[in-house]
Formats: sequence, structure tokens, C-alpha cells
Amino acid sequence: MPSTATDPGHAYAATSHIPFTFYTNPSTYDHYLSLPPSYASLHSAPFPLLLSLHSGAESQLAPQTSYFALRHGAPKLILAYDRLCSGLAPQIDIPARNPSSGPDPSRDPVDPAAARLLAESCITVTPVLDLSHSARHSWDCTTLLTLLDELARDWRVDPARIYVTGFGMGARAAWELALRAPAQIAALLPIGGGGDALRASVMRDVPVWAWHGREDRLVDVAETEAMVAALREVGAGECWCTVLDGVGHDAAWTRAYGGVETWEWMLEHQGESVEAPSVEFVLPVLGDLGAQVRGKLSGGEAIGV
Repeated sequence: MPSTATDPGHAYAATSHIPFTFYTNPSTYDHYLSLPPSYASLHSAPFPLLLSLHSGAESQLAPQTSYFALRHGAPKLILAYDRLCSGLAPQIDIPARNPSSGPDPSRDPVDPAAARLLAESCITVTPVLDLSHSARHSWDCTTLLTLLDELARDWRVDPARIYVTGFGMGARAAWELALRAPAQIAALLPIGGGGDALRASVMRDVPVWAWHGREDRLVDVAETEAMVAALREVGAGECWCTVLDGVGHDAAWTRAYGGVETWEWMLEHQGESVEAPSVEFVLPVLGDLGAQVRGKLSGGEAIGV
């Protein structure tokens, strides 16, 4: 069944400089989709596609609350890009489903270069998990693969550059998608969640950069470390792991998604592994955006920054 462009019932997804549309689809998932600003003018050019899967805390609970899914990941960068184009700071302010009295990492600014690179290079799709449907209390990977097939049919998607990222519950689904359809995924970026290590050999040719906060109290870092260890054991061609010391659950993906190096790494891949890079990266320290931390990736070893 084709997707239908629909008013999401809120203003948080409104943009002026980049197409960003909410689609309903009763046979797969409702989803937000962004198109690069050049999509219309480049009439025949295919574009990379990024599937961004949110965590459980961003799931929809009631009608017109799909905006929870916009707080992190690809949609945050798309909305930050739109603000940049309006001369505003690259940060967003969208209510949380379960507000806390502490800092809200979703409000942290992103690297302007990261927002520009993702928004101008990729078609992004952010499915919305609606918890008001009793049968959909977690991501269904068969349904997600169907959605990817529909997107490839309806939009100018480069089939060699389909990327998947997810955080929390979305990370577990991202791993599972790579296990089920490894040939379809050009690179995988799971943050704060693990997969089925016993099946790791199935996806040994999928380039992976996994992230996790060492102080994560919701999903133990051991989940990610076990999956990475299993991939290396079966001879994975490219498997990176960044463990962030002093960082918890939500803050891990804020750090991972907020730097341009993450997206540069992803976009290097075109359906096959590339030579493992050695890159230096700089990311903002949460709560002190004037400070910076540096990390060095070399040889695929887990590091803390």
C-alpha cells in the first residue's frame, strides 16, 4: 500500500529549506522522510538512503505525538540543518515523552558540518513506532525491510548506499536487520544496544561502527562489546567500537550523531567494506560545549573518549 503524505498534527517537523514530510502507511510504519535540497533539480541522480530507528522512549503513545521520534538521530540533524539555513543555532527543542529534571541531551547543538553533510547528501527515513498498536511494541524487522523496499521503489535510492542506524531499542533492530539482510546494508551504525552474537558470521562483511556509553544503566555495554567481539572472531572486515567513558544511555547517541566524522565514515561505504581508516575526531563534551575531547581510531580497538 502506498504511503500518504499527512499533516502530523504538530509544528515540530515544519521546515523551510529542506523537504521533510510525514507519511502514513498502514501496511508498514508511518515515517518522516527528508529529501536533499538538490533532489528535485538532479532529475535522474540516485541518493544514499539512511534508515534511522529510534529507541523505546521516542515511541508514539497517542495520536499526533509522533514528534517524540524527532528528538534524536537523523531527524534532529535535518531540523538543525533547517535552522542553520535560517541563520539560527543548530539545535532543537522538542518535548520528551517522559520529561526529567536533569539536562536534556536532545537540546545539545550538533556540528553544523554534520547537519549539512547528512541533510544535503542523503534521503533519510525515520519510522515511528506507535505503541497504541498492541502488536507493535518493538520494531518488526520484516516490516522494516518491506518499508525499505517501498522506499527504493518510490524514490531515487542508490541501492548500493543504504545505511542503517538505531539507538537503544533501535540499535537492536539495526543489528537484526544486518543479520537478516546483510547484502542490502552498506554500513551499520548501532548505538547503545546489542545483537545476536551467535549469528555474527552472517554479517561479517557489513562495515560496523558501534557506540555505547560505559555508564549506560539501561542497556549494559557488554551487549555491544559481545557483538563486536563475535564479529572480530569471525573475521569481520571492518568493525569499530567506541565506548564513551563517563557517558550514559541517551548521551551516547547525542555524542555519536553530533559529530561530522560519524557521517563521513558512513558515506564512505558503497555496498562493500573499505580499508579501515585511522581518523582523528573531535566531539563536544556534554554540559560544556566549550571543551572538547579527542579520540584516535586505529586498528579497530575499543576506545574511551
